[in-house]
Amino acid sequence: MKTLGLWLLIVIVLGGGIWWYSSSQSTTEPQDTNQEQSTETTNADQFTITQIAEHNSSDSCWMTIEGKVYDVTEAISGHPGGEFILRGCGIDATELFNNRPGEGTPHSSAARAGLENFEIGVLAN
Repeated sequence: MKTLGLWLLIVIVLGGGIWWYSSSQSTTEPQDTNQEQSTETTNADQFTITQIAEHNSSDSCWMTIEGKVYDVTEAISGHPGGEFILRGCGIDATELFNNRPGEGTPHSSAARAGLENFEIGVLAN
C-alpha cells in the first residue's frame, strides 16, 4: 500500500510540475500574431457616426448605444418590440433604448445583457 501511495504522490507532483511549466511558457512567450491581430481589431472596431449611418435598413442595421456600436441586423426578426428596432438603424439609439417607444421605460437588464452578442465596436470620438 505504501508503494501505491508513493507512486500516486510522484504522479501528482510530476503532473503539477508539467502543468506549471506549460502554463508559465504560454504566458511568457511573445505572441506576435496576436499582437498584430489585436492592433487590427483596435483600429477596425472604431466607427464614426457617418459609417453607422450607412447601415440604416433592415438589410444592415447598425446602431450606437451609450458609445458602443452594434450590428443588430440578425436581431430584427426576433425583436419582441417588432419593427420598433428599425427606428434605431443608422443612428445613436441610446435615447430609444433607454426610453422604449410606446413604453417610455428602459429595456430590461436581460435586453441590455443581450446587446453584448451584437457588439462590433465603439463609437469613434
